[in-house]
Amino acid sequence: MNRLLAITATLVGILIIFEGCGQSNHGYKGVPVIFITVDTLRSDHLPAYGYQGVETPHIDAFAEESVLFEHVYAHTPLTLPSHASMMTGMWPPFHGVRDNFGFKVDEAKITLAEHLKAAGYRTGAVVSSMVLRQSTGMEQGFDYYDDQIKRSSRTGIVNFAERLGEDSLELAENWINGQQDASFMMWLHLYDPHAPYTAPPPYDQVTLDYDGEIAYVDALLGRLFETLKSKDFYDQAIIVLTSDHGEGLGEHGEEQHGLLVYRESLQVPLLIKLPAGKRAGTRLKQAAGLADVAPTLCALMGLQAIGDGVDLFAQNSDKRMIYSESLNAKINFGWFQQQSVIRNNQHFIRGDGDKLFDMHVDPKETSDLLPAEPVPSQFVDLLSEIGQGELQQAEISEEDAALLQSLGYVGGFATDESAQDLSETDFLKVFNLVGECNMRLNQGEYATVEKLLSPIVKRFPAMIDARLGLGSALFNQGKYQDAEALHLESLAMSPTNLTAMVALIETKLALKKRAEAEPLVRKAVGSAPLLGARQLLPVLNQYDLFPLAAEIAGDSLQVQSDYAFAEVVLARSAMFQSDFGTAVTNLQRAEEMNSNTPDPFVAAVIQHTYADIAARQGQTQDAVRYFSAALALDPNHQPSRTGLSLLYFSIDEPQLALSNLDEWLQQFPTNTNFTKAAQLCEVVGFTKGAQHYRDQANR
Repeated sequence: MNRLLAITATLVGILIIFEGCGQSNHGYKGVPVIFITVDTLRSDHLPAYGYQGVETPHIDAFAEESVLFEHVYAHTPLTLPSHASMMTGMWPPFHGVRDNFGFKVDEAKITLAEHLKAAGYRTGAVVSSMVLRQSTGMEQGFDYYDDQIKRSSRTGIVNFAERLGEDSLELAENWINGQQDASFMMWLHLYDPHAPYTAPPPYDQVTLDYDGEIAYVDALLGRLFETLKSKDFYDQAIIVLTSDHGEGLGEHGEEQHGLLVYRESLQVPLLIKLPAGKRAGTRLKQAAGLADVAPTLCALMGLQAIGDGVDLFAQNSDKRMIYSESLNAKINFGWFQQQSVIRNNQHFIRGDGDKLFDMHVDPKETSDLLPAEPVPSQFVDLLSEIGQGELQQAEISEEDAALLQSLGYVGGFATDESAQDLSETDFLKVFNLVGECNMRLNQGEYATVEKLLSPIVKRFPAMIDARLGLGSALFNQGKYQDAEALHLESLAMSPTNLTAMVALIETKLALKKRAEAEPLVRKAVGSAPLLGARQLLPVLNQYDLFPLAAEIAGDSLQVQSDYAFAEVVLARSAMFQSDFGTAVTNLQRAEEMNSNTPDPFVAAVIQHTYADIAARQGQTQDAVRYFSAALALDPNHQPSRTGLSLLYFSIDEPQLALSNLDEWLQQFPTNTNFTKAAQLCEVVGFTKGAQHYRDQANR
């Protein structure tokens, strides 16, 4: 008897009759196994589970050919530990991966891929998020594991951390098309329903943005199924479709996931298509956990058991208890860990207090049954039996930490400071307010963000996310000295925080402290060669920190030969040396690279640099044309706005210069832009204009 069943049988005081994974042989040896995990997919947002807010024709058709499990729960609302449970057949306390940050699957744990490979299978995987990168141990047992997410020409860091489903699907299809027989397993992980919800057309027209992402994924799955059919693999295959966790969508105050363990974050779809349509259209009601997926596949294929779960086609007990947890709030924010036990309709949650819900009567979990009803003693005993569990922690690089932070998985408190005096409601208010401020920063609401975050930083001085947001608000209002002091404190608390380091570098450059900035630049790039360079090069280029910027750009191209922005930096370096021919050659290479994955920002910088080169050679009309082209691509491109006005001032066209600035400031009236306009007027000796723009900036 495996560990979980032994615990359950002991605690409920009954004998559970079951067939173990190695005992139930369904005889599907040598058939293709397609394992699809769609990140962040709530089962109650699929029509196959009764939802009417989106159309998913391909999933609907697949459900009709599959066995659908109605009540399946993730063991954690976090991507890495949840997938570890699926692949090992273990709950998080037993496989030891307890969070997305700083944990790794132990090599001693046997994964589903290792098990199938030992049985003669070829194993391939394509993942769409760096949360599942190879260094987490998720690659164990795979012959082919593609986590090399293409780095586009964008300067933002999120593009390092995830890729579109269509790109991952193409890689999976290519691998499948290369298989000559059926003895293979392909795991395809799609990230798209995960926030931010930015489905491509026409799926962006769906009423709820989250549902639009689901519709997009449905189309991708339809394409995958057609590929399998074209290779004659579909009918004979075992195909699993599930998710790692759900999404809060504002229920219980959580917009996304990872902190709480209510039903909306845990309940996921599970559909298993058997070869030749066996048991097609069957719906099973028993409670199940994602740790049951690997043992069920073992049983279907006649293989020996792995993990602690059960064969879902062999057991049908309403006494099983499903354990779930999230340590995220405790590890990263100093709040309470969350633990959950589900048995049939009952859902017990232990966090900042205890709660008990009847999910059948109260699926939204709004009516706490405590203290009117007692907590089942078996639930409390199970939590006691599990205890703290294993912690398979691993060192991660500063670059990986920054990448995780770009996805919203890392943040919170840099010290052991506690937030446990906050209730769940108050904690979520703080957490959501910081997230809201990040959105407000993107909208240029810097003064509002300063007002909102200042009391949070004062109350929780080690909350790095809040500090970074406040620092950005201060910087963009021209309060450089205040921002510098804040970022210095942040780095003292969290010395390896790359985002804080880059923010400090930019602030020092704005304060004209070049000598202090340069050693920090080298430290940042040394600690995170790829991401450090990508975050810093736009800053160094803006402040003309040459030749250091050119050195970093050259090194970056050695690592990523199609990094268009690095070629732009080299072009500007050559321009400052009056080597205009080399500069143009660099820009032409940048244009070619950017055409592969077009980025309006990079395209605007290229045109701006062409304009700068033309202006330096006295080619005024060409310079105006290039500046205008840059602004057509990015109307808020500050160097092109100020560069064009400076050019107009230089040819004695002050009205054109001021008209260009006023057009800009009407569209983008931020303190930073008004300050830049004032500085330009000061440079050309237009004192009245400078004072006018400074007055606007101070409003």
